[in-house]
Amino acid sequence: MDVSELVRAVVSSVMEQLAATAPRECVLVLGHRDERAAAAVEQVLGPGCTVRYLGEEGQEHAVRRILPRLSCNDMADLAVGRASGPLMAEVQRLLLAGHKVEVLDYEYRQYADTAPGALYRLYGQHADTLAEFGLIPFVRPRPGYVRVWEDVISAEHVRQAVQAEAPELQVLKTAVVTPLAVEQAKLDGISISKTL
Repeated sequence: MDVSELVRAVVSSVMEQLAATAPRECVLVLGHRDERAAAAVEQVLGPGCTVRYLGEEGQEHAVRRILPRLSCNDMADLAVGRASGPLMAEVQRLLLAGHKVEVLDYEYRQYADTAPGALYRLYGQHADTLAEFGLIPFVRPRPGYVRVWEDVISAEHVRQAVQAEAPELQVLKTAVVTPLAVEQAKLDGISISKTL
């Protein structure tokens, strides 16, 4: 084993240990645990979060609150200060307490191609009003960079950064970046930094 392979192995091991011991962000999903909701939430949040659902132990430590779906009826009610049902009452309580609540899916958006324009705009206005209350669309976290610990950087590595929606690809200072990777990075607006 040469020195560079040994260094990579040590760095990889340290990074894994740091990831295992780092505090995980706690997210409260406003709803009850079911397979469909859990799959949707885990897909958008990724592996770095602890997920709790309403009524589960530990939800008081949540730093983010996520509502998986907001129906048209609930949206209209909340926009005028009403809460219908216990779930929307909890959403309203959180908003009144000054917490932001993120919405994964607004039901009205599925009718973008069929709803009359005036009705669709009305729900858009409700969304704007609710955003002023603190009920905001979920924005998927994007990494600031993707790191590659390989000696040769190809266009495939650039595509991985694009897929991760990262604006920067960090590579070894000694890495060889292929001309195709440079061209792909220019096309995709990805910067390649020799910082590792």
